[in-house]
Amino acid sequence: MSERYKKNLSILTGCLVSLLFILIIFTPQNLDPLNSGWVKNGGGDNLQHYLGWRFFRNDGWNRYVFFMRNLNYPVGTSVIVTDSNPLFCLLLKPLNCVLPDEFQFNGIWIVLSFLLIALFSGMICWHLTHRVSFTLAGVFISILNPVILQRALIHDTLTAHWLILAAVWLAMNFEKRWNLPCWFFLTEAALLIHIYFIPMIAFILVLQMIRMAIKKQHAVKIIIPAAIFALALFAGYYIFGYSHILPQTGSYAELSMNLNAFINPDSIPSLLCSRETNPLQYEGFNYWGLGLILMVLSVCFFCGKELIKNTVIYLVPTMLLVLIGVSNEAYFDKTLVWQFKIPEQINSMLSIFRSSGRLVWPLYYLVLFVSLYVLAKKAENDKYVIFIVLFCVLIQTADLNEFHRQTAERFRNPGNNLPELSASLQESIPDGVIHLNCSEGDPKAVDALALFAADHHMTFNMNANARPIEHVYGGDKLEMFHLTCSQIQPDSTYVYLSEAEYPLDLDFCEGAEINKTDGWIIVNKKPSP
Repeated sequence: MSERYKKNLSILTGCLVSLLFILIIFTPQNLDPLNSGWVKNGGGDNLQHYLGWRFFRNDGWNRYVFFMRNLNYPVGTSVIVTDSNPLFCLLLKPLNCVLPDEFQFNGIWIVLSFLLIALFSGMICWHLTHRVSFTLAGVFISILNPVILQRALIHDTLTAHWLILAAVWLAMNFEKRWNLPCWFFLTEAALLIHIYFIPMIAFILVLQMIRMAIKKQHAVKIIIPAAIFALALFAGYYIFGYSHILPQTGSYAELSMNLNAFINPDSIPSLLCSRETNPLQYEGFNYWGLGLILMVLSVCFFCGKELIKNTVIYLVPTMLLVLIGVSNEAYFDKTLVWQFKIPEQINSMLSIFRSSGRLVWPLYYLVLFVSLYVLAKKAENDKYVIFIVLFCVLIQTADLNEFHRQTAERFRNPGNNLPELSASLQESIPDGVIHLNCSEGDPKAVDALALFAADHHMTFNMNANARPIEHVYGGDKLEMFHLTCSQIQPDSTYVYLSEAEYPLDLDFCEGAEINKTDGWIIVNKKPSP
């Protein structure tokens, strides 16, 4: 059997295993674009992403390519800040006329991400080990990364860990002619999927530059990849509309990584016990799994000194990445380890990536690939090493088995059901209404009304923004609490989810038609006689 045949066979097998794995967990039913139930009722941010897509596809094209005015009307918003996977939104919007209203691509995205994760991890592992067994082990542990499924449950866009792996593949092939253009397109792809992948692939790019320096590449050649990355970042920043995103308030450290993250299952079922963290540090979830932990320990046992000698130069950027993820307020469990103030301007900049714990995701794959490389070298003389790798794969599977079972159950039976709008409430919204406005209130009620507006091609005044953004369309949002008689329009309906938000002066408007149903107050313009 030729080397090339073994390589292709192992990568293809890894992809098929990945496809089978995610279809068992996720179910083929949820892959169906017409089945949007799990997206709407699964909890997390997936509904926010779906709403952004639904309104974006209904809105017309304009010079702000990724923007829409019909959500957060009239000031508008963008699929970039609703985290609605701008790449897929852009590809599918031209097909709006032929796609059914209930079309969801979240399921396709999750399955595609798992396939690409298997593809890139297979290519990397084969390049490092040239062994079918080690390649399949690397693919399997890559797709077992618990962070990916955690994200699939609550934030499907962030399942694109293949962007990290693609960066690793590029770093390993820095001498190839296609390396530079691929870095450009990978950077644009990351901007079109989720901005949190940008610092992750930037970290991998730094490792590539260090490797180029070790290989005594010319200084200009080392700098060019960074220049290409900066150019791609600059172009995407303005072309895609990131320049309109407003700075976050100083919220860095709120969603950081706990120092125990690599060994902490953090409430997911595991053979290890969960350790304490602060309430918002679930965003810093980085559990490696017991199998990978044992693999790393075995590598340290066999060749710890040699490993440190060969990797010490990479430890500076790695430690910097970890420190950024941990933030200026570091905790082990709930014990404060260090705390220091940083200048407000720097704090504001870092708050762009306030879920800083996510930035450490690349280390899962890097420690896996380094471990497999070292063990594959060891296996050339000691054949029993393959059994250590197999044992680690089995332990990783056993460790995460219950988590996988519970995840599969959540995908089959999402329990965060939105309230159904009653027939009487729907009848309170007259034909011809194109603007639906609602007050602050129960988030589930707001989401239900937003879906109703999307289904009926109406505008909606509330937003689904993960970050603040400029009002590129101008104007001001309607203040429901200050709604006056003169502001009531015949093409608009105003829904008050609580009486506390309702302006009592509306009771005296001759031109207002007011109904109370399901505990909500519905205001319309009286029809002309």
